[in-house]
Amino acid sequence: MPLQLLPLAESDIPRFAIIDEAAMANWPYAEAIIGKGDARIALVAKWLREGWGKNPAEHYMKVVDTETGEMIAACMYELHPEPKAKQEELSSQRHAPGEEGPASSVWEASGRLGREFDAEFVGDKPYSQLNVLVTDPKHQRRGAGSLLVAHVCKEADERNLLCRLTASQAGLAAYLKHGFEVKKIVPLDLRPYGFDSIEDRRFMLRPAKDAAA
Repeated sequence: MPLQLLPLAESDIPRFAIIDEAAMANWPYAEAIIGKGDARIALVAKWLREGWGKNPAEHYMKVVDTETGEMIAACMYELHPEPKAKQEELSSQRHAPGEEGPASSVWEASGRLGREFDAEFVGDKPYSQLNVLVTDPKHQRRGAGSLLVAHVCKEADERNLLCRLTASQAGLAAYLKHGFEVKKIVPLDLRPYGFDSIEDRRFMLRPAKDAAA
């Protein structure tokens, strides 16, 4: 069945939240950050609606099965063609679990690791960032995720931006295929937060087009 890449519309937010919950259902880190089930769906949808259109750096894409019209995958990424330091204020306004978040301390710990990685590998360079990529589990292995990653890479290349992301084990192969490299792996112990798991945070970079030439 043919797949089509399209911009995500505000009306797609409920479906995005449903796919997100399904894709993250068996991942302790995702549960530690936002929770699971209907509560997660409601919170993700709420954040997306509240932030929609407010950050010009944010971009959303979806993949649709053209035979059924069903949205089966989506992503959110950021483009920062200005030096990184000029974008920190906007980035800090990104949805972050506050009192509603089930484990905002996990979010904070993860954010600290990300800032340490940026200080070591990104510095003040202009960059792009893939924040979220989710595929409906019923439609995995159809190439939807790869379409989204390729689009993000194309957008970065057109602006000569390096691209950063943090990969789960499930998404690692797709990112490697598109030129990302694992630069740092840092374990994040979730046990103090009530989850019997240690999450490997895999920080990856894809060089800017000129740097890769």
